[in-house]
Amino acid sequence: MKKENQYLDLVGFTTPEQAYKKIKEWTSDLTDDDHFVRSVIFDIHAGIEILFRQTFYHFFKQIVFETGKEVEDKKVFSDLEKMVEDLSFGQMYKILWPILKNWPYDIASIKPLSDLRNQVAHQNNVEKIKYKGRNPFRDADSFAQVFFDAWATKQELTKFFHRRITGRNASMAIGASGRN
Repeated sequence: MKKENQYLDLVGFTTPEQAYKKIKEWTSDLTDDDHFVRSVIFDIHAGIEILFRQTFYHFFKQIVFETGKEVEDKKVFSDLEKMVEDLSFGQMYKILWPILKNWPYDIASIKPLSDLRNQVAHQNNVEKIKYKGRNPFRDADSFAQVFFDAWATKQELTKFFHRRITGRNASMAIGASGRN
């Protein structure tokens, strides 16, 4: 049986607060503000990645051949979900970009936001990180631009999803014709 607080004890902490403070000190030279900016950038990227996964899953779900046998069908959807979970952001982007690039709304920031996330993940010197020529760690207006670009991108990806994936299904279900 696992002992409660086994690893807190092992590392020499008596409280969770000690662990959170000390482990941060041991693993990073970033300031609290730098940690905050870094965390927000990761959250922003994750939000876009979730929309990509949602698009993939629901697009392919439409074309799954269902047998009507609950156990078999459940396994197929489970396999589909696992396949989508295993895709990297880069793989999804590579497949979706040719489909999305002519979308008449603002989604051009997907690649720069992804590049920013990769810099944050792999560059240990935040002074070298750039988003559209500026450093969101040192320039609050750049940080706000990251947020705004991500917000606009997520709005448009959501619109794309509803118009081309779920809206398409709804119009097909009622026998509508034509492109959406």
